[in-house]
Amino acid sequence: MYYNVAQSLTFPAYTQLDLGASYRLPAGFGIAVQVRNVLNAKNYTSVLNGTQLFPNEPTNALVTLSYKL
Repeated sequence: MYYNVAQSLTFPAYTQLDLGASYRLPAGFGIAVQVRNVLNAKNYTSVLNGTQLFPNEPTNALVTLSYKL
């Protein structure tokens, strides 16, 4: 991140790798897996009023089991 003479804040571009997969099981069940920020990129996702920086979440995973009637 960089400040310039006008006191504006600039963040460099970044890339975040997210992966996901799902599978339909018999009898109406399904399972899905999502992994966010696989490479654990260290960056800021947003800024509030130029003073509060919000860091990106570390690598995390979500597993979902679903059922269709």
